[in-house]
Amino acid sequence: QPLEENVKLKLSQFCQVPVSNIVNLHDVTNIWHIPLLLRDQRAHEAILKVLGLWCVGKVPQEPKLSEWTERASRFDKLKSPVRIAMVGKYTGISDSYLSILKALLHASVALDRKLVVDWVPSCDLEDSAAVETPDAYEKAWGLLKVSTAYIFKRWQLCRNLKEFSTSGCKRRTSSGRFWRQRCPGKNSCCKTCARKQRSVSRHLLGHANCSDRVCAFCHEAA
Repeated sequence: QPLEENVKLKLSQFCQVPVSNIVNLHDVTNIWHIPLLLRDQRAHEAILKVLGLWCVGKVPQEPKLSEWTERASRFDKLKSPVRIAMVGKYTGISDSYLSILKALLHASVALDRKLVVDWVPSCDLEDSAAVETPDAYEKAWGLLKVSTAYIFKRWQLCRNLKEFSTSGCKRRTSSGRFWRQRCPGKNSCCKTCARKQRSVSRHLLGHANCSDRVCAFCHEAA
């Protein structure tokens, strides 16, 4: 909630800051409302005065935030969801995928869709999980099935090249095969295009012996 005036007065007294320089940034529905809050509280004028950039006799221009206002309003009105399954090793730490999440958020707003991210631990997609943790296995594959698209982060699936060549590759190709066979018309995104081409070679073109190594045969077959 916004700060009350008596709270601002107390902060001003104890922190030796003018009341006009106390800016209140309370919780908002989306981050695009923050610049609008700063503008409404005349934060730009306070900053100009403190930094000595205020031109005497001139009135500072109003911030041009029409695009921000439109985007904040659009976000609040989004209703049609788009479900993206994020498959990775560190799904419990969302900051590991922060850049991708922000890109998805901006893209969904531009297309008038409300972003819904389903976190899918990559280890739950392995065949061994069907025996060891059957509930987690069914849940992971179920999230892939109901999602609009999925993203598989390659570089966070392994710690070394050997692990990448085995477990990470198997998880990626198995999820890609699942989508092509059971979810026609949906889209997948893999960070390594060559790896995706080899997956297509194995499961669509019937080249079961296609190697994980980058070779001319794989690219030609795909």
